[in-house]
Amino acid sequence: MSSLSFAPLLPLPALAALAVLALALCLLSAIRRARGTLLRLLGFAALLATLAGPSWISTTTTPLPDVALVLVDHSQSMEIGSRAAQAAAALAHLRATAGHTRLDIVDLPPAPSGGTTLAPTLPRALASLAPGQLAGIVAITDGEITGTFTPPRGIPFTGLLAAKGEETDRELQLLDAPEFGLVGQSVPVSLVVRDHGAADAGASVPVTLSADGRAIATQQAVIGTPVTFHVPIRHAGPIIVSAAVPTLAGEVSAINDQAAYTLTGIHQRLNVLLISGRPNQGERAWRDLLKSDPAIQLVHFTILRLPGEALDAPAGEVALVPFPVRELFESDLTKFDLIILDQFNPAGLLPPNYLANIAQYVRGGGALFTEVGPEFAAADSLAYSPLAPALPATPAAPGTLTGSFAPQVTALGARHPVTAPFAGQSLAPWFRMEAATPLQGQVLMTGADHLPLLLLGDIGKGRSAMLLSDQFWLWTRGGEHTGPALPLLRRIIHYLLREPDLE
Repeated sequence: MSSLSFAPLLPLPALAALAVLALALCLLSAIRRARGTLLRLLGFAALLATLAGPSWISTTTTPLPDVALVLVDHSQSMEIGSRAAQAAAALAHLRATAGHTRLDIVDLPPAPSGGTTLAPTLPRALASLAPGQLAGIVAITDGEITGTFTPPRGIPFTGLLAAKGEETDRELQLLDAPEFGLVGQSVPVSLVVRDHGAADAGASVPVTLSADGRAIATQQAVIGTPVTFHVPIRHAGPIIVSAAVPTLAGEVSAINDQAAYTLTGIHQRLNVLLISGRPNQGERAWRDLLKSDPAIQLVHFTILRLPGEALDAPAGEVALVPFPVRELFESDLTKFDLIILDQFNPAGLLPPNYLANIAQYVRGGGALFTEVGPEFAAADSLAYSPLAPALPATPAAPGTLTGSFAPQVTALGARHPVTAPFAGQSLAPWFRMEAATPLQGQVLMTGADHLPLLLLGDIGKGRSAMLLSDQFWLWTRGGEHTGPALPLLRRIIHYLLREPDLE
């Protein structure tokens, strides 16, 4: 197809003014019968024609083929029975009968939560096609579409379902599944059982709910009616919550007869009691560690003087806070998730019945971390008190050992989640430790003369740890003394508190 087109070199008003002026000049020349009037007219016409910018355009067009967008479902449900084979046969038939229509094949990957990603994939596929070229959309699927899907307006849409007629299927669907919950409480989990293709409305089936592989409840659920379970949160960290229902006779797949998700248990606040028997170099490391964790509520007491010690000033002028013995070790003891005794000697401070309360607290499920120094070998040591049953070791000859030694991770410690990250490392030396005989628990680290240095053990329902040296603070000084002081203490504490990652 050809056509004449103009692209004026001047604006149209200016071109029109020139034409009027040229015509006026030619008329005046004709009235005066001047010679060359015709030539002037032809010259002006040629000039105006040139300024009009004429061009001859020849257009060559080639028809584009119609395009059919074919969406092929590759979700997990397409592997049921002969659905994949039916989909392949349908695609082969489309290719054989398409004629001059071009087929654009787009694969639909499975959604992370199951189903077909038709809704998010279709807009991306349409973006690469000219609207006038698209003849229609064909989806080869089993109909399990994830998300809200609305076919585009004005475009023919055809769904080819890879399935047999009169099929049935039972589906267990989670409706409300909280992701987090507080340890010691329970959270509601709602679900519903649906039977597709079966006329059994009003019937009921048993649904079993499990947490971490252990069944916690079974109750009847009416088909199509939501039912709610209450899941107790017994520990912090991930909890695998799963539900299962009996299969429906003749259903196409039993895969969706169960559902599972991860519930995370969290502590509202961890209450930690730290008692330092005297001011020492390690107090700062303890506080840096415990204060750096926003989930820990720390209560810290340092014993500055014993009740029987003489004062060099009137009692009213001494700014010391009385040690709340009865509140801590009787009425409020069970409010703490962890008790840390830092170089603590009970002589003249704690009556035997309070130490017995701590031992009972550990056996009942509490956590105790004891860091000892030379006071451990004394006659009034914790090891010779009613707290002894909750300690992993007892003093042994020769008592306090001095001299340089490098802590070593034992073969057992190399496999234990607390100390495994430090196995094989060349650790900076310490210079004092206490000789002890293990009574219960596991020796994860050794010190001078291969004597036990770090022990962890289960005491009844609780846990107890003992560090047989007061020198770990040396690892916080930097330089050649640098060592994993805070990472080691953190892992010990998390293990005592039964963090799942360290189980």
